[in-house]
Amino acid sequence: NVMANVASYLSPDNTKVPKLSDRLFEAIPSIQLLWLTDLADALLFVPTILLVLTHYRPLYLLCKVLLTWALCNLMRITTVAITSFPDPRDGCMHSVGEFFTTFLLHRCGDCMFSGHTVIFVISALVWTSHGYHRFPKRYRWLAWICIIFVWALTFGSAIIVIANRAHYTVDVLVAFYVAGGNFYIWTYIFDRYIE
Repeated sequence: NVMANVASYLSPDNTKVPKLSDRLFEAIPSIQLLWLTDLADALLFVPTILLVLTHYRPLYLLCKVLLTWALCNLMRITTVAITSFPDPRDGCMHSVGEFFTTFLLHRCGDCMFSGHTVIFVISALVWTSHGYHRFPKRYRWLAWICIIFVWALTFGSAIIVIANRAHYTVDVLVAFYVAGGNFYIWTYIFDRYIE
C-alpha cells in the first residue's frame, strides 16, 4: 500500500499527460466493471486454496504458493514506484503524499505490473502442476476440463483487466512472465534443495 501510494503520488496526471498507446485498447472496447476483476480473483483463488488444502502435501504446496506470491509482490512494489506511467483509467485518484495512512481503492499510477493477473496465473499454474493428479485415473478427462477452464478463465480475466483499463496490456503480460517465472523458480528450489 505504501509503495502504491508513492507510485500514485509520482504518477503523471492522465488528464494532462496523454495515456500510453496500447494496441489492445484499440481492439477491446472499454468497460467500467472493476468488480468483474475481483470476481475473477475469487473464482480462481478460492478453488485453488481448496486444492492446496486438500493436496496430499498441503504445507509444501501452500509454501510454494505463498512464496511465489510474496516474491511477485516484492517485485511489484519495486517496479510500481520506479517508473510512473500515466494511469489508463479515467477517474483514478491521486495520493496526496500521506503514504503510510492513505488507502485508496482506485488510485492512479498502480500500473507495472498487474497484481490481479499474478493471482490468476499462480492459480492456473497450481491447477496445471498439481490438480491433474488429484483426480482418479478414470476421471482424468475431468482434470483436463478443469485445467482448460482455469486457463480460459485466466486469459478471460486478463482481458477483463485490460477492458476495464485497470492496466495496460504490457502490465498484464509482464505479470504472466513474472508469476510463471517465480512459480517455476520456487518449484525448482523446493524440488532440488528443500525436499
